[in-house]
Amino acid sequence: MKRAIIASILGIAASVASVSSTSGQGYIVFSNYGYTTYARVTFTPSGPGVDSDYYAVLYYFLGTANPITPSYLDPVTAYGFTQNAGQTQINTGQFASPAGAGFFTGGAVIIPDYVSGPITFIVGAYNSVYPPSGDYASAFYRAHSASFTLNSIATGALPVPEFGPGFQPFSIIPEPSAAALGVLGLVSLLILRRRRRP
Repeated sequence: MKRAIIASILGIAASVASVSSTSGQGYIVFSNYGYTTYARVTFTPSGPGVDSDYYAVLYYFLGTANPITPSYLDPVTAYGFTQNAGQTQINTGQFASPAGAGFFTGGAVIIPDYVSGPITFIVGAYNSVYPPSGDYASAFYRAHSASFTLNSIATGALPVPEFGPGFQPFSIIPEPSAAALGVLGLVSLLILRRRRRP
């Protein structure tokens, strides 16, 4: 009887362990500066780096996604990427070098549904202060990197990898549709003003 109870307990423990191991999770260092990573975020391609008014956000896709070049679309809604819950403020005060703004570090972040194989990332940056916005999708000043794929990331006790050289620098440019609406509004006002003159 005792043997049957012990065998049952061991069987339940083994099945729970196998279920938890198949769910898995992965880890990646969420930073744009490291031994193999250098992807400064700037206001224009040759301009200064963004400051602490900006936040970085991580998007991922399990598997290999088609290459996505930088655009003003939200990677989540436009491309089916998942937004990682971890966000970090871009803050150059966290770096002793290099000097200058445009770098962030968020430490190791968890990719909760990763088990194994390739994974594709996009890193976005957005201004949360002007105008006030709580996320990438509603920000006026925002941009994201081109997508880049890693063959695998860390799971369990393995060393947590950086993004590496596939993560390329990118620049913040105002949302073009909002800028276009502003120009159209100005033109409309000029037309109305011209019509009202005697």
